[in-house]
Amino acid sequence: DELRSRWAQFQGQNGGGWTVYVDERTALPTLVSGRGIAWLPERPKASETLDDLDRSARAFLSNGTPLFGAWSDVLELDRAASLELQDGHWQLVYRQRVDGVRVENARMDLHVVGGRMVLMGAENWARPRIKGVPKVSADAAGRFLDAYLGAEAAGLGLRAEPRLVM
Repeated sequence: DELRSRWAQFQGQNGGGWTVYVDERTALPTLVSGRGIAWLPERPKASETLDDLDRSARAFLSNGTPLFGAWSDVLELDRAASLELQDGHWQLVYRQRVDGVRVENARMDLHVVGGRMVLMGAENWARPRIKGVPKVSADAAGRFLDAYLGAEAAGLGLRAEPRLVM
């Protein structure tokens, strides 16, 4: 089928030896692993920065639109979760954000080792079909929650300020 032929083309362009698992519902990869695609020019590992890797990741995803889809409008680098795990081994974590609202539990990870992207995968990743604009106010949402919880609501307190998520 068309998707299989696109992944075969990916294999051919990137040296073969890749393992690909695709979510049949979304046609997006849940796991792609292989010997790696050069992302950064040869230079000392100490000079790699998160911003360098982010630029490479965005270019890679943009060039791979037929395989991965177009995500630049909802792609957000999670700087708190993206870090160098070991010397020269970076984990990049992306989240989705629509109209300023984070899509809960949607995550795309990419691993770069020695300047080469060797692993990527997505979890709960799909194109949001709704806008990130709430239909009720935060106060109204709190009242709905209290009504749903009933008498139990009186014994509960906020652990953190409420936030809007999709």
